[in-house]
Amino acid sequence: MMIYTDIVKEASAFYSSICPAETAAAKISMSNIGKTLVEQFPVLAVSGHQNPWSYFNDKLSSALRNTRCRMKRKLAGLPPGSTSQVPKKLRVIQPPTDEISEDAYARHVAALKAEACKTRPDLTHMKSLLHQTHVNRRKWIDGKPSTELRLATVLEEYTCFHNPEMLLEEFRFFKGSDVVDKFAGFYDCPLR
Repeated sequence: MMIYTDIVKEASAFYSSICPAETAAAKISMSNIGKTLVEQFPVLAVSGHQNPWSYFNDKLSSALRNTRCRMKRKLAGLPPGSTSQVPKKLRVIQPPTDEISEDAYARHVAALKAEACKTRPDLTHMKSLLHQTHVNRRKWIDGKPSTELRLATVLEEYTCFHNPEMLLEEFRFFKGSDVVDKFAGFYDCPLR
């Protein structure tokens, strides 16, 4: 559940500035977001709900409401409703390597794309390339405003994230192997 919560927090941070606040438009957007993410990453689906994506949508909607409420309080100068005065971080970034040169970064990204397009990609090689490019990738992602950075843009640049194992490898950089390897979503099948 920790990974699931982190995924919702990341999605909330990403969609908070681009998701409409109007109720009708927000419901349509949330439905589209949930469908797309669950289709791409089935481990996020939860059985026993109206739709496989409805649980994710409920959690994301709640996180977006909480984020907007905190922003309104902050803008109005009201004290936060929590006991802690220290704001929570949405991301825990612990870079696994140092930043590499732009030439090396471009070569590694091209190699990742080429490997991801193969029918039998070498996952070990892809993980190594992800590890080496992590700092540059986070700098690229964090350097773009959320209005310009869409999920499609990230997936176009890093086609390897269509592979769930590569996406989990990226989460390992944030949360550590122990947390990610124990996470199995709502399925009984192992991740590896």
